[in-house]
Amino acid sequence: MDMTKELIDNGFTVSVAGSKDNDFRPNNNWFGLSLYHPDVRLNKNDIEVKMSLQGISCPYNEKYYDLFKSRAVKYIRVKRGDLVLYENWTGNLPPKELIESIIN
Repeated sequence: MDMTKELIDNGFTVSVAGSKDNDFRPNNNWFGLSLYHPDVRLNKNDIEVKMSLQGISCPYNEKYYDLFKSRAVKYIRVKRGDLVLYENWTGNLPPKELIESIIN
């Protein structure tokens, strides 16, 4: 499953810092993120999926100090309102069941 493309195809809107929505290519690089556009937010109703490369716009986590130091962070957070459903700093994707549940 290509998570980013799946979300966009199911009505999530894209917000990329420094880019127009139509410039975003979900199949490029790491789910559409690159050195030039390291952050993306996908929103639908009260659900937000945030992805960040290099730790640029994600909360710092001491546990992953080496990743932050080498700018190798691949942050993913899925929220419903204020409730964090999934959060990861190493690029592990949310379970397929979670993605399917927020799409439907």
